[in-house]
Amino acid sequence: RLVIINNYLKFTKQKSQIKLLSIEKQNIHVLTKKQLAEYLNLLPHPSDLISLRDKILLELLYYSGFKAKTIVSLEKKDLNLNKNTISCQKQEAKLNNSTKFYLLKYLQKRKDDSAYLFINFDHAAKNKDQALSVRSAERIIEKYSHQMSDVLRLNPQVLRHTLAYYL
Repeated sequence: RLVIINNYLKFTKQKSQIKLLSIEKQNIHVLTKKQLAEYLNLLPHPSDLISLRDKILLELLYYSGFKAKTIVSLEKKDLNLNKNTISCQKQEAKLNNSTKFYLLKYLQKRKDDSAYLFINFDHAAKNKDQALSVRSAERIIEKYSHQMSDVLRLNPQVLRHTLAYYL
């Protein structure tokens, strides 16, 4: 609010200004079209369950614009494959054809009874069939961002910014 008042004072050509502690502008990181295409094609034809999960996670994080917390809390009932939509917490996103294809493949391969869409495939079987954590989703993004030709520090927020920029 103080920034707005300062802008008004500047507009009215007043000499007084309110001193603010910090007026830092955030640098928003956006992927170029080439980087985005490379990122979305890191897993061209996944076949095993974990790579299918990762492919869908990467695509949904970009195409839906959902936050990572929302993505990992998605349940199977949130899918509407007839309308090609996915909805959660009053938000709805359209599924593109490749995401729907890999999502159907992923759901066919899963043999568990978990309600969550993205589950943890824990090798130690301690947290098996539990929802994927937000940190695990971030690690998956980091893992695949290191495989890109331009190694970038990617996180879900960068994908959200990229989507907003190109919309």
